[in-house]
Amino acid sequence: MEHANSEGFNKIVVNLLKIKENNNLDTEIYTLRRTEGAWEFVTMTDRNPYIGNKYIPSSEEIQRKLLEVSERGKFLYTPIYTTKGVGSWISAFAPVRASDGTIDGVLEVDYRVDFFYAKIKDRAIMIALVAVGFIVLALLLSLLLAAKISRPILQMTNISRRISKGNFNELKMETYSCSELNEMKSSFKELVNNMQLLSQQAEVISKDNLFEQILDNRIEGRLGNAFAVMVKN
Repeated sequence: MEHANSEGFNKIVVNLLKIKENNNLDTEIYTLRRTEGAWEFVTMTDRNPYIGNKYIPSSEEIQRKLLEVSERGKFLYTPIYTTKGVGSWISAFAPVRASDGTIDGVLEVDYRVDFFYAKIKDRAIMIALVAVGFIVLALLLSLLLAAKISRPILQMTNISRRISKGNFNELKMETYSCSELNEMKSSFKELVNNMQLLSQQAEVISKDNLFEQILDNRIEGRLGNAFAVMVKN
């Protein structure tokens, strides 16, 4: 146990704990070394170190991965495998190099598959919630925009109904923040004013009052020209 209390051991454990924390792992991380054809534990994040204990790979697949990492320095991982009585796992391996660059051991990290799936599920739920939030926001914005656009159209429709009944009184329209709506409002207001003027001129003409000042007001367009010709004749 003297090795477990050494400064070098503690430095390695601190680094392993950082790896564990940064990857949100709920399993221990450990390093292995090969001695006389077998594997033994060297360092680990477990609070009760088991330095020097034999490590027996649970499958030939893991044994092959360990050998390949220790001999070729590759970074490898296993497919999902099941250990009887323990559950399903995915294991990852990385070479541990000495200061001179030689491979001194293997770092092994074991992921519980159910833990891995839980993380994926949590992220999927979070993405779904964010997506739903954006959809709700888009619907609210579209409803507000629709209300903003439909309001002046409804107002113009009501004014048109009044005009069709010969009512030219109280035909006021609101001012809107959108330039396109204000332009449409201005055009519609000009139309209403012209129709109101034509109505007044028609009333004057019907009474043979052809010298009324209101008849001097000209309206652009064919209808306005027709009225002007009628008064002139």
